[in-house]
Amino acid sequence: MNFSTSTNTDLDTTFLDKNGYVIIKNLITPDHLKKVKLKLSEIQKSESIRSGGFGFSPLRDQLLRGNKKNSLFFFDTFYYLLKQIIHLSIKIIPPLKQALYFHRSTPFNPLNSGYLKNEIHQMLICIIEQLDNKDSIRTCDLANKGEEFDVFYQNEQLLNHVKHIIGEDYKLSSLNIRSPKKGNTNQDLHVDFPWAVKGNQFYACNALFVLDDMNESNGATRVIPGSHRSGKMPYDEISDLKANHPDQILIKAKAGDVIFLNSHVWHGGSSNITGKQRTVIQSYFVHRAHQPQQYQRFQIRPSTLKRLNNKSLKILDIH
Repeated sequence: MNFSTSTNTDLDTTFLDKNGYVIIKNLITPDHLKKVKLKLSEIQKSESIRSGGFGFSPLRDQLLRGNKKNSLFFFDTFYYLLKQIIHLSIKIIPPLKQALYFHRSTPFNPLNSGYLKNEIHQMLICIIEQLDNKDSIRTCDLANKGEEFDVFYQNEQLLNHVKHIIGEDYKLSSLNIRSPKKGNTNQDLHVDFPWAVKGNQFYACNALFVLDDMNESNGATRVIPGSHRSGKMPYDEISDLKANHPDQILIKAKAGDVIFLNSHVWHGGSSNITGKQRTVIQSYFVHRAHQPQQYQRFQIRPSTLKRLNNKSLKILDIH
């Protein structure tokens, strides 16, 4: 098994076009990394049992701000019971899982919904996110969770890479973290787009901001170089998507680096053998004509809207 070597810090379009990925070295400063990690720790503590959700839960936020621990306990207990009921229901009625996936990806405008309907909607989103990511720690919707995360979709060097893949008409689809737990299995080889493409027309890209040193022992990202030009999906060619591929490389990177992926390249996380923390922030961009993973125009918070300029709002698909 080979391991990748670091590439340039500038826009190496030749390497990116040929291999489907490139490493941008030292894009995030050590000081900003510390701020981001501190903010993530605060978010994960406050979200607690509701980690991995995206969108806005006004009632839970109100309970947190008011430090109403007893009310919060009963509120989160209801969530836990609902989660157990849904898990049991999925075992009995497997198609229910697909219905929940559809629910998660359907545009939802809380302004046009009742208070209770919005709360149930947010709970269901969080339940399916946790169900779908048992082997990893997830925190989602970072665009709405602090100015510390603005750089992850506003940095000009990053956006030059985005424009090279997608063109000028792009938007942020989601901004999340993923950190594999110890002993997790290989993530399925996959692409971050619903269908295969041919030629040079690409519609999505993903920037993985490395918050902790990444290597072969703690769940490094694996990539099949050049597979973005195959015109095929991984499941067209591979029977076991979790298995190591003979052409895969494991990307080694340092905290502060960015692994920039053409989202049509075959890739996935590997097993975290040591359990040492390996967190990445995933800045996922798509062509403006395509459906995002998270609809910022419906879930943006007033505090976020207030601090952003028109260019940033356009990236979030808010006009």
